[in-house]
Amino acid sequence: MNRILVVGAILAFCTPCTGQESGVENLLAQAEPAIQGQLNQVLETFETQTSGDFGSNVVVFQEIQKLKESTADKGEIAKQIAIFVATPGLDERQRLMAPVVLQLLQLQPKIVIRALAPHLDSENEHVRSFVRDWFQGHDVCAEGPSTLLALNYADYLDYVRGQLNRNEEVPTAFIKYIYERSPERALIVFNYANPILHAETVARLLEMQKKFKADWQKREKAELDKRFPLKMMSEQEINELQKRVDRQTNKLTLEERKQQWREVHLAEHLVSHAIWLKENDYEVRFYKTALPEANEQLENLSKHDGWWDRLYVAEIMRQHRELRQIEVLEKLNQDSNALVSKSAKAASR
Repeated sequence: MNRILVVGAILAFCTPCTGQESGVENLLAQAEPAIQGQLNQVLETFETQTSGDFGSNVVVFQEIQKLKESTADKGEIAKQIAIFVATPGLDERQRLMAPVVLQLLQLQPKIVIRALAPHLDSENEHVRSFVRDWFQGHDVCAEGPSTLLALNYADYLDYVRGQLNRNEEVPTAFIKYIYERSPERALIVFNYANPILHAETVARLLEMQKKFKADWQKREKAELDKRFPLKMMSEQEINELQKRVDRQTNKLTLEERKQQWREVHLAEHLVSHAIWLKENDYEVRFYKTALPEANEQLENLSKHDGWWDRLYVAEIMRQHRELRQIEVLEKLNQDSNALVSKSAKAASR
């Protein structure tokens, strides 16, 4: 059991022979001894309990609470559990109990998603299995008529929006996972979460900034500073923000952008409808009406500027060979986005 407390000692004797081992070392190097120690204590508590219902066990609850309070950064706890799973020589039963610990912590999904998303394609099979099992369990724990709620993708939308708002990249592993899992919902996620959706809000903030600055200049600056000390944006900062908005919106009007969103929704609906007809053996109707419409929509989406639309096309054609269009795939094979190109090449085989 105490092996978890000596991760540093283990690392000292690990020789990186392969890329996978090197990746494991990088992950283990981020181990926090205090959190790992409490995690180890939780598992030791599991060993002493005769009842399998850990959720209602007072002793287990107390140790879980200690783990939860070991740091203010709850995402760090989720990451530390992944590090725990990667520990060399770990007892298999301990490794299997790691998901139970994560479940008992009852962390908000958005916290776990942000912590584990980068490890969805980990080279370490234990970490990859642990992370993917959590995501797949999360995907199916919500039901409802909403396109996003059907696979619980509403949390993924919040995650992607948060990454973009913080100017942080969305991990490639996460993009691949949700497109492979459900290209239809992934398309909706990225169309909703795209920064261009915030263009109207940003534009309004710019106008408010300009107006407020004009009003501020008309007043007694010294008196205003005493009452409301403010740091105004410089003209250069305003211009840079405006340029960024222009790039994000491609100078399209809000109505033009809304029309694009409607077109994407219609395209996804027509393609999904055609797939449903095929899978439910409505062959005649599928080939007579739905197939040409679906092909037309896929071809149109393949010409969109957003890589998320083109990736949807490539992934749909990879998963549904009856919808493949050689000309479209040949073009996407050369796409500037690596994910789009890779998916299109896989669909072409």
